[in-house]
Amino acid sequence: MVAPAISAISKEFGIESEVEQQLVLSVFVLAFAIGPLILGPLSEIYGRVPVLQLANLFYLAFNIACGVSRNKGEMIAFRFLSGLGKFFNRCFFKETENCSH
Repeated sequence: MVAPAISAISKEFGIESEVEQQLVLSVFVLAFAIGPLILGPLSEIYGRVPVLQLANLFYLAFNIACGVSRNKGEMIAFRFLSGLGKFFNRCFFKETENCSH
């Protein structure tokens, strides 16, 4: 969770603007809006499981990239890309949570 650490992140990357601080937080959620446009058609073509595994890998890789980012631009970009992977994760488990087999 990034929200409690936003002051430490801002200090590390020299982010002084409140808008940029909020952008670091909210760009992850922006990916939730764009994720269905990309991952939805892919899951229809290739199936849920391969796309879910790829999304998990995508999420993991870009969260690690967030940890080693060197400037605020990289941090914002990697947060967005990790949000794309997290979207499909959340979507898949929410749908199957109430399935009766």
